[in-house]
Amino acid sequence: METEQTLENLLLKLLAEQQRKSSMPRYIELLSKGNKVHMARGIGISRQTIYDLIAQKYKPNYDLLVNIAKYFKLSVEDVL
Repeated sequence: METEQTLENLLLKLLAEQQRKSSMPRYIELLSKGNKVHMARGIGISRQTIYDLIAQKYKPNYDLLVNIAKYFKLSVEDVL
């Protein structure tokens, strides 16, 4: 449990650092392409959530980042 929290904190820090950079986070690029309905079902979120993430209305939490990474068969670091 403590290891998971440490990993989550590290990933959240990496996400925050990535978002401070001028480039767009990779998950936005990935979510911008393809069929949103199929993507939403595969990730386990609504289509509207995908549009909100693309519009950067909110940042994904750790669990959502994991689900996005699994959907695209990438590591969490690769979607940041």
